[in-house]
Amino acid sequence: MEVLERLTPYVELVHLLLNTNFTYLTRKLAPSDSLDRARIPSAVAKSYDEVLFSGVLFDCVPGIPCEIKTPFGICFTALALWKGDGFVLIGPYLPERADGAQLEEILASQGVPLGLKEQYSVYYRDLPTLSRGKVRAALGVLAAGVYGESLASSAFSSRDISPEDPSPCPVFEEDSMQVRADAIARRYEGERRLMEAVARGDMRAADMVEETTLRLERVPNKLRNRKNLFIVLNTLMRKAVEAAQVHPFYIDAISAKWAMRIEAVEQEADLYPMRREIVEDYCRLAQTRSMASYSPNVRSMLTYVQFNLAESISLEAIARQLGVNASYLSSQFNREVGKSLPEYVSEKRIAEAKRLLRGRAQLPIGQIAAAVGFSDVNYFTKVFKKKAGQTPSAYRAAQRALAAEQKEI
Repeated sequence: MEVLERLTPYVELVHLLLNTNFTYLTRKLAPSDSLDRARIPSAVAKSYDEVLFSGVLFDCVPGIPCEIKTPFGICFTALALWKGDGFVLIGPYLPERADGAQLEEILASQGVPLGLKEQYSVYYRDLPTLSRGKVRAALGVLAAGVYGESLASSAFSSRDISPEDPSPCPVFEEDSMQVRADAIARRYEGERRLMEAVARGDMRAADMVEETTLRLERVPNKLRNRKNLFIVLNTLMRKAVEAAQVHPFYIDAISAKWAMRIEAVEQEADLYPMRREIVEDYCRLAQTRSMASYSPNVRSMLTYVQFNLAESISLEAIARQLGVNASYLSSQFNREVGKSLPEYVSEKRIAEAKRLLRGRAQLPIGQIAAAVGFSDVNYFTKVFKKKAGQTPSAYRAAQRALAAEQKEI
């Protein structure tokens, strides 16, 4: 089994317990993942590269955690793995919280303009503060679980990165860039497959999200960052159903719903169940509203019917609007939909009437009839009974009885 596969269960463990990153590096210092550099001040990011690629990790002894401190006072703890398997790295984190004066002193020592203090303050504020005991405990669980080894009793080495340390090795850096490029390519491929599955309305896509968007979750485990990742998922799903030719009206409604629900979450744990719900919701939308299999003319006709059920709908009016011969349009609709336009409209009106009858509001039958395009309530009742096998009132009573029975169960 690959080393990374054996270490994977500990990635989320570190995120949840220590609120920071867990990175595996090969003996050639190729990392399993990369830090979210979009939110790291550039000078700090450069100091992280000195930890990752300068070769300082080769000073670590298997079984002894080594705390590495950057010139910015930010720490990582490395552990050289047994059997020459490479290294694991926990961090970034702070050994203790820095106050404003200490931060100014650090920035001045590194030649960072004090005008950038606010940017750095925000980044430092989001870093977790960890004791050696907590980090050691996490690495001890890993050592026992993966290698059946124990960490050296109470040992904990330390190393400060200084400007005199060697520059990153070009070979190592080149290898790591290839690994990062391959990881990004795999992520994009996974997202493509996920979006294609959602566009098909394939509910198995809910399982695929574990392999794709979750790989973005390699940032400090803050609620805001997690919310941002779910916003990314919501956007991917929206693009997926756009490709399925779902009308923007329906896409906007579901996208706005999830955007509000994501923002309303106050506890990180409450986000995780939403992951599957979001994907399945968009799959259902694709199943019920996709028009990808129809020609542009027929899509336009279907859309017109969807939004004009309460109005008079005629083939001639739609044909004029589209600038197409009515006879040709009728033939095209019959061929693609498998029924005539009047028959399709009648089915959609009765389906919408059923939905309104199942609703909580006790809308009068005449009002429901008007809402779905019937000016004569008696004619509506006649058509409804023919299609549904019972009158609108009987249908409503039966649905309410069924709902009450299910509620009791």
